[in-house]
Amino acid sequence: MVALEEDCPDDHDVTQGVEVRISRPRSFLPDVLVTTSAAARRQPSRYEPHEVVLTAEIVSPSTQSIDRVLKPALYAQAGMWTPASRFR
Repeated sequence: MVALEEDCPDDHDVTQGVEVRISRPRSFLPDVLVTTSAAARRQPSRYEPHEVVLTAEIVSPSTQSIDRVLKPALYAQAGMWTPASRFR
């Protein structure tokens, strides 16, 4: 995460452990998020999809199908980008 923070443009912010509300009934806590700096300045307890530039999930054997299939599909539906789908 340190490398991502160092290379992150000034108008973006790297964070983790903050909820992203995908839809009214559904939200997730991505392992790593890149958001707009404007959104980060609010210090939110939850981000909306339009504030998220990138999401990343750490894939573990017990959550592999969720992290590689379900979450990337739902993130994409919400207009967010995640590199997880590249590793299927």
